[in-house]
Amino acid sequence: MLAAAVFAPAGIAVLTVHQTAQNSDFYRAALAEAQVHERISDEVLTDPVLAEVTGDLLADLPVDPDLVVDNLLLVVPPSALRGMTDGVADSVAAYLDGSRAEFVVAADLRPILDNIGRLASVYLAGQVSGAPRYRTEDVAAALRDVLDGVDRVSQGRPPASVPEIDLTDGQITWVADLLLSRVPEPKRPGAREQVQVALRSGDLGEALAVVGPMLFSGDVSAVADLRARLAGGTVLDLGRPLSAGRAGPAGAVLRAIHGVGGTGMVTLAVLCFAVPAVALARAAVLVRTASRGPMPPAARAGPAVLARTVTAAFVAAGATATVMALVVTAVAGDPLAPLRGPGSPLPPAGQRLVSDVGRVLVHNARSTWLAMAAVPLVTGLGLGTVAAAVPRLYRAQGRARRLVAVTAVSSVFVAASWAVNPGRAGTGTAFCNGGVDLCSRRYSDVLYPTTHNGMASVRAGFLGAVQDPDLVGQLDSGVRALMIDVHHWTTPAEVETFLDGLRPRARAALAPFATGARSQRPGLWLCHGICQLGATPLDDALAGVAGWLARNPAEVITLILQDEVPPEPVMAAFRAAGLGQYLARPPGAGRPWPTLGQMIDRGRRLVVFAENGDVPGTWYRNFFRSNADTPFDVRIPGGFTCRLGRGAPRPQMLLINHWLTDHGATRMDAALVNTESSLAAHAEQCAARGLRPTFLAVNFATVGDLVATVAAYNRRPVR
Repeated sequence: MLAAAVFAPAGIAVLTVHQTAQNSDFYRAALAEAQVHERISDEVLTDPVLAEVTGDLLADLPVDPDLVVDNLLLVVPPSALRGMTDGVADSVAAYLDGSRAEFVVAADLRPILDNIGRLASVYLAGQVSGAPRYRTEDVAAALRDVLDGVDRVSQGRPPASVPEIDLTDGQITWVADLLLSRVPEPKRPGAREQVQVALRSGDLGEALAVVGPMLFSGDVSAVADLRARLAGGTVLDLGRPLSAGRAGPAGAVLRAIHGVGGTGMVTLAVLCFAVPAVALARAAVLVRTASRGPMPPAARAGPAVLARTVTAAFVAAGATATVMALVVTAVAGDPLAPLRGPGSPLPPAGQRLVSDVGRVLVHNARSTWLAMAAVPLVTGLGLGTVAAAVPRLYRAQGRARRLVAVTAVSSVFVAASWAVNPGRAGTGTAFCNGGVDLCSRRYSDVLYPTTHNGMASVRAGFLGAVQDPDLVGQLDSGVRALMIDVHHWTTPAEVETFLDGLRPRARAALAPFATGARSQRPGLWLCHGICQLGATPLDDALAGVAGWLARNPAEVITLILQDEVPPEPVMAAFRAAGLGQYLARPPGAGRPWPTLGQMIDRGRRLVVFAENGDVPGTWYRNFFRSNADTPFDVRIPGGFTCRLGRGAPRPQMLLINHWLTDHGATRMDAALVNTESSLAAHAEQCAARGLRPTFLAVNFATVGDLVATVAAYNRRPVR
C-alpha cells in the first residue's frame, strides 16, 4: 500500500515533468494555442513602440515602403517565425532533459534572408521592366548598356536605361548566352526560351527582367550587414543564459527525471496497478478457500479489509497528487514573468503576448498533472465500488443480482470515463454564426464582421494588400461578410488612367509593375485597382467559398460585390461554382428578412449584394437600393462619423466603413482603429442615430479586436 500511497504521487510528478518541461511538443502546443506566430505580425510588429525598428528593417532594401504596405509580413511570415520558435523549443527541452549542457537560444534566419532577397528581386524585376527605353542600331553600344544593366541588377539596382534593337538570329543566340552565362546552371533551360522570345522582339529590357531575379542574390546592404553579424552564416546566436555541466548534480537530476519519465505510462502502471493486482489475487485465493469449507470470522473478513485498504491507498495517492499539482503550479507561477514589467525589453504588445504564453504553459502543465493524478483516484474509486458490490452479488438471487451487477459496472464505467475524459451535459441549444441567441434574430438584426477589399490579401499575393489571410482564411478567422471587387482584366488604357490618378510618389513606385502592360486575360477577376498588381480568378474564389459553406453548415455569410462587370457573367460564375443551392433571395420592399435559424434550416445561407448591378426578382440585388454606408474617406482615428454616404436616406441596414484613407492601407493604421473602443464607439454612434449597424468593415481584420467586438455587440438585445 505504501507504494501506491506515497510513491505514486512522486511518479506522477516525474512523469508530468517529462511530458511537459522536457518535451518540445509541449512548448510548440503552447505557442500554437496562444497564436504566437500570427500575433507577432498582428500585434507585436504593429506596436507603435516598434514602428522605428520595423521601418529600419527594410530601410536599405531597393523597395519603396509606400509600395509594399505589408512588406514586413512578407519578410517575416508566420511560417518563418514557426521555424525559429521550433528551434528554441527543441533547445529548451534538450537542456531540461539533461541531454544538452547549455541552453543556447539561436534562430535560423535563412527563411528571413531568403524572403528579403525574394522581395527585393520582385521589386527589382518590375524596375527593370519599367526602365527607360531608347532605340538604337549600334549593336556594340547596345551590348555595353546591357552588360552595365547586368552589373547593376546583380547589385540590386535597376538599369539606367535599356536599348531596343533588332538582332539577327545569330546575335539573339549570342546575347542570350551572354545574359544566361551568370545564371545558375539549373535555372538556365527554363529561362532561355523566355529570353530568346524577348530578344526577337528587340526588347532587351524584357530579357533582362527575366534573368534579373536570378542574378540578384538579395545581398543588398541590409542583408549584407545582417550576414556580417552572423559571421557569414545564417544562425543568430542570442546568447547562453543557462549553463550547467552534464556531470554536475543539476544535470544528473534532469537526466534521472528524463530517464524515469521516459518509461511513461509503464512507470505509472507499475506504481498504480501492481499492488492492487497482488491484493486482488490474494483476495481471490481467500474466496476460493472459503468456497471449500467454513472459515473463521477473521479470515472471512480478510478480503473486505484488503479491498478497503487498497481503495484508501489509491484515493489517498490520487488526492495527494491532485493537491501537489495545484500547490506546485501555483507556487512556481509563470516562468515567463521576468519578461514583463517596467524593466522588460519587450514593448507592451510583446509583454501581453508573453503573458498569454506563460498562462498557457502553466495551465497545460497543471492540466497534464491533474489528468495523471486522476488515474489512481479513479482506480481507487473503482475498486471501492467493486468491493462494495461483490458481497451483495453473492447474497442476491436472480434478477436482483443482475440489477446490482449492472448498476455497479455502470457506475464504475461512468466514473472512470468522466474522470479520464470530462465533458459537459448538452443543452440542446442551437448555434447560428457561433452565437447562442442569434438563431432567432433576423438577418438584418445581426452585426457582421466584414473585410474591406477582402480579395487583396498577402496570402493571395496582392501588391498593396489590405488583408492577411485569403478569403477562406478570413472566414475561418470569424469574418462573416466579404467586400470584393469583380473586374475584367485591366487594359493598358485603364492602367494609364489608374496611374494618372495617383500621387506622384505612389505613381513612381507602382509604374514599374504596370508599364507596358499588354496582357489580356479572359474571364472575371478579383482585382484591387488594376489587375497587374494582384488578381484572383473569380471562379477560384467562389469555389473556395462553396467549400467553406459545405464545411460550416450553421453559418450565414454575405458577399458585397463592387461589380465593374455586367450581372449575367457574375451570376453564371456563382452557379458554376455550385453556390446556387446556398443563395438567399432578399425580401421584397417592406417585407422582413428571415431569421438566421430559418436561413440555415432552408440551406439558403449566402447573401449577395452588388454595388452597381441589380436584377429584380433574383438573389442579385443592389445593396444601396434599400441600404446605405458611412463615409470611407476618413483620415484620422477620431474622424469616424455615421453621416450617410451612398444609398437610401432611411436605410434598412448600414455598412460601417471603419478604416483610414490618408495614405495606403497599413497595419499600423489598423492597429490604431481596430481596437474594441474605436469599433464599439463607431457602432454605438450609428445606433444612437437610429441607424442599424449591420456590417462593420475594416482593413487587416486579423489585427485588433473586430471579431470579439462584434460578438459582444451581438450579445445585447435588439433595440
